Amino acid sequence: MSLEDCKKLYINETLRLMKEQPDGFCRVTFDSVLCWPPVMLDSVVIVPCFSELNDVFYDDSRKFV
Repeated sequence: MSLEDCKKLYINETLRLMKEQPDGFCRVTFDSVLCWPPVMLDSVVIVPCFSELNDVFYDDSRKFV
């Protein structure tokens, strides 16, 4: 995955926030592991943990905040 892939994944949400949040919002980002969605300012986003990274398996029942 790449930042461009993340942007494509969340394009509808980004467009909605651009319209509804004229003062700004946190944009889509990719930290080289997880794709973070766009959110309103002062918000918290929770994304699921990955189940595998570099052939190492993880407990994907947990979440990143």
